[in-house]
Parts: sequence; structure tokens; C-alpha cells
Amino acid sequence: YLYLATNHIQQTKGDLMTIGIPELVEEVIAQIEAKNRPDKEWDDFVPIKKSKDDKKMDVFLFEHIEVPAIYAKLVYELLTAESDVIVDIHINNGGGYIDAANSIVYAIANSKANITAHLSGTVASAATVIALACPTIIIEPDLNFMCHEASFQGVSGKFSDMKTFQTFYDRHTKESSIRHYEGFLTKAEIEEMHRGKEHWFNAKETRQRILNRKAFLAGTTSSISKPTRGRPKKG
Repeated sequence: YLYLATNHIQQTKGDLMTIGIPELVEEVIAQIEAKNRPDKEWDDFVPIKKSKDDKKMDVFLFEHIEVPAIYAKLVYELLTAESDVIVDIHINNGGGYIDAANSIVYAIANSKANITAHLSGTVASAATVIALACPTIIIEPDLNFMCHEASFQGVSGKFSDMKTFQTFYDRHTKESSIRHYEGFLTKAEIEEMHRGKEHWFNAKETRQRILNRKAFLAGTTSSISKPTRGRPKKG
């Protein structure tokens, strides 16, 4: 039936329905129509829309942050974009895998493009890390912004190995939290976050804290150096 439907697409829908399995025919037709739609990129987990001259790119992070492989194309697009390209990253999701978020953060920090984050709805957890990495941030009035410490699950193995990993991960998450949130959260708030507290902010509070962070990064000596912009050197 799949062969029949795909190789005789010129037949009418009514003709195809006579095959005798309406549900299968409906599904095949839907898949073929989706594949041939001019706007099929909207079906991607991370839609990326480009202008005809490739000087403008809109990225939509509206799904939870998944495994790093999902974002390979986005990372490539950011790292290869030239300085005359405008990139708008639209963020509205509750977070997810911090490793994937860090890949995007690295690409933002090393991109030549002019990048702006547009925050709407709920931006939480790993999504806040991506948002705060953007040089320019625009906030929608009803934004909810939540920061908390990264979590992990599914670790198994010898007790000694798990204990070693726990010691490392505790140190690593503290260092990462400072790098991601320094200037946005106070030192006391970062310590509270390490103890399990979530920090929620509305649009007005988020906007002010972003200004605080911008001033902090521009005029202070950070305990962890901020990333430099520009592509990494080869070799």
C-alpha cells in the first residue's frame, strides 16, 4: 500500500480509499503532503527560517531542550554565519539537557552573527542558560523566568565510581552556575540554588537582572572568565 500510494500519487484520494485500509491511506497521504509542503521546515524539532538572501535567520526553541545531536544544524549555522547576518532566537520552553544547551551557548559565543534572544512564555532551567548567552535579549511582558541547579539521572556502576562522579559533578555544577548566572543572580542566590532552591522572576525582574548582568560582565573581574566571541583558532 505504501508503494501504491507513493508511486500513484496522481490518483484521487477517493480512488486510494478503495484500497480497503482507509487509516493507512490517510496516513500515507498526510506524510506525502507534509513532505511536499513548501513550509515543511516548520515540522523540524528546531525550525530555522532563513530570508532569501540568507542575511536573516529565525530560530525557534519552542520544544524542550533535547539531546545535543538535535542541535547540530543550529550549531553549524551559528558558527558559520558572517558578521552581516542577523539571528533572532525565539525561546519559550522549560529547559532540558544542559549538555545540549552548552553546545548552543558555545556556538553563540563564537558566532560572528548579530544574535538576539526573544523570550516569551516560560523560559526555565537549561533554556535560561541559552537566553543569557545572547548579546541582546528582548522580553515579552508575560515572561516567567526560572533558574535552578542542573540535575542528572540514570547513573549506575560501582559505588566508588558513583561517589567519584558525584564529587566531580557537584564541583562542576557550581562552577557552571557561576559562569552562567554570575551578575544575574547574587552570590547568595547562587548558593541557595546549590541547596535546591528555584528562583522565579517575572518580566520586569528579569529585565532588570539582565541589565545588572550586562553591567557586571562589562565592568568587573569575574571569578570565571567569560567566553570570547569569534571563531576558535584552527590547529
